[in-house]
Amino acid sequence: MKYTRAGDTIIVRIDKGEEIVGVIKTACAGEAVLTGTLTGLGAACNAVIGYYDVESKEYHSKHVKEAHEIVSLNGVITRVDNEVHLHAHIVLADEKCRCVGGHLNSAEVSATCEAVIRVIETALSRIKDEGTGLQILHLT
Repeated sequence: MKYTRAGDTIIVRIDKGEEIVGVIKTACAGEAVLTGTLTGLGAACNAVIGYYDVESKEYHSKHVKEAHEIVSLNGVITRVDNEVHLHAHIVLADEKCRCVGGHLNSAEVSATCEAVIRVIETALSRIKDEGTGLQILHLT
């Protein structure tokens, strides 16, 4: 991983074999990001993506082993208990351009991944929503 910062923007190159979520969290911790947004693209394999069932309040996961293009990587960065919290979704396309997507739990870069973090100069946190069971943005 390499990254550089220009004002409120951090550009991250995630290299082959690195795990996307961990690298983004490391870059955010290194730059003291409290709140931000994430966008990215590239290629990944060994991805674990999920779907949240509101009725059962459970995540259902799917393991995507093969290499896929990252068509879209989007997220919101906040802090929970002073730790970087990344809520990210990903869309992956196979060799026939068929897509699968969902909540990003983890993914290994299979070629390269380019991510851009926009830092938002405010401290947002999350609170547990009893209705959905999710950690939602706490806005005042």
